[in-house]
Amino acid sequence: MGAYAVTVGFSGFQTVKTDKVMVSAGTVYTLPVVLQLASSETTVEVDAAGIALDTTTTTQTTVLEARAVADMPLNGRDFTQMIQLTPGFAGYT
Repeated sequence: MGAYAVTVGFSGFQTVKTDKVMVSAGTVYTLPVVLQLASSETTVEVDAAGIALDTTTTTQTTVLEARAVADMPLNGRDFTQMIQLTPGFAGYT
Protein backbone atom coordinates (compact mmCIF):
# COMPACT_ATOMS: atom_id res chain seq x y z
CA MET A 1 0.00 0.00 0.00
CA GLY A 2 1.24 3.45 -0.78
CA ALA A 3 0.61 6.84 -2.31
CA TYR A 4 1.76 7.43 -5.86
CA ALA A 5 1.83 10.30 -8.34
CA VAL A 6 0.33 9.51 -11.75
CA THR A 7 1.22 11.60 -14.79
CA VAL A 8 -0.74 11.25 -18.06
CA GLY A 9 0.22 12.98 -21.29
CA PHE A 10 -0.05 12.68 -25.04
CA SER A 11 1.16 14.71 -27.98
CA GLY A 12 -1.11 17.73 -28.60
CA PHE A 13 -2.66 17.57 -25.11
CA GLN A 14 -1.80 19.14 -21.76
CA THR A 15 -0.15 16.83 -19.25
CA VAL A 16 -2.23 15.93 -16.16
CA LYS A 17 -0.54 15.02 -12.88
CA THR A 18 -2.48 13.53 -9.98
CA ASP A 19 -0.73 13.23 -6.59
CA LYS A 20 -1.51 11.04 -3.61
CA VAL A 21 -3.19 8.17 -5.47
CA MET A 22 -3.58 5.44 -2.87
CA VAL A 23 -2.77 1.98 -4.22
CA SER A 24 -2.82 -1.41 -2.50
CA ALA A 25 -1.61 -4.74 -3.87
CA GLY A 26 -4.19 -6.97 -5.52
CA THR A 27 -6.75 -4.20 -6.10
CA VAL A 28 -7.73 -2.77 -9.50
CA TYR A 29 -8.18 0.99 -9.55
CA THR A 30 -9.67 3.32 -12.14
CA LEU A 31 -8.40 6.86 -12.28
CA PRO A 32 -10.61 9.04 -14.51
CA VAL A 33 -8.41 11.48 -16.41
CA VAL A 34 -9.51 14.13 -18.89
CA LEU A 35 -6.83 15.52 -21.19
CA GLN A 36 -7.37 19.08 -22.38
CA LEU A 37 -6.18 20.15 -25.80
CA ALA A 38 -2.94 22.07 -25.72
CA SER A 39 -3.19 25.57 -27.04
CA SER A 40 -3.73 25.44 -30.75
CA GLU A 41 -3.44 28.14 -33.33
CA THR A 42 -5.14 28.21 -36.70
CA THR A 43 -4.43 30.75 -39.38
CA VAL A 44 -6.68 31.14 -42.40
CA GLU A 45 -5.61 33.45 -45.18
CA VAL A 46 -7.91 34.43 -48.02
CA ASP A 47 -6.51 36.28 -50.97
CA ALA A 48 -8.83 37.17 -53.82
CA ALA A 49 -9.19 39.92 -56.33
CA GLY A 50 -12.31 42.05 -56.20
CA ILE A 51 -14.98 41.51 -58.83
CA ALA A 52 -15.69 44.48 -61.06
CA LEU A 53 -19.40 45.26 -60.86
CA ASP A 54 -21.10 47.81 -63.07
CA THR A 55 -23.66 49.56 -60.89
CA THR A 56 -24.43 52.35 -63.36
CA THR A 57 -26.39 50.39 -65.99
CA THR A 58 -28.97 47.60 -66.03
CA THR A 59 -27.27 45.82 -68.92
CA GLN A 60 -25.92 42.39 -68.13
CA THR A 61 -23.63 40.62 -70.56
CA THR A 62 -22.09 37.18 -70.41
CA VAL A 63 -19.75 35.51 -72.87
CA LEU A 64 -20.22 31.75 -73.18
CA GLU A 65 -17.44 29.55 -74.47
CA ALA A 66 -18.16 27.98 -77.84
CA ARG A 67 -17.59 24.49 -76.39
CA ALA A 68 -20.22 25.07 -73.67
CA VAL A 69 -22.75 26.17 -76.28
CA ALA A 70 -21.94 23.23 -78.56
CA ASP A 71 -22.25 20.70 -75.73
CA MET A 72 -25.44 22.13 -74.21
CA PRO A 73 -28.52 19.98 -74.95
CA LEU A 74 -30.84 22.75 -76.13
CA ASN A 75 -34.47 21.65 -76.39
CA GLY A 76 -35.57 22.69 -79.87
CA ARG A 77 -32.47 24.90 -80.17
CA ASP A 78 -34.10 27.51 -77.89
CA PHE A 79 -31.30 29.99 -77.23
CA THR A 80 -33.02 31.33 -74.09
CA GLN A 81 -32.02 28.13 -72.30
CA MET A 82 -28.43 29.41 -72.34
CA ILE A 83 -29.33 31.91 -69.60
CA GLN A 84 -28.92 28.98 -67.18
CA LEU A 85 -25.17 29.18 -67.81
CA THR A 86 -24.88 32.81 -66.68
CA PRO A 87 -23.58 33.67 -63.22
CA GLY A 88 -26.32 34.51 -60.73
CA PHE A 89 -29.10 32.66 -62.55
CA ALA A 90 -31.53 31.48 -59.88
CA GLY A 91 -34.22 29.87 -62.03
CA TYR A 92 -37.41 30.97 -63.66
CA THR A 93 -40.23 32.40 -61.56
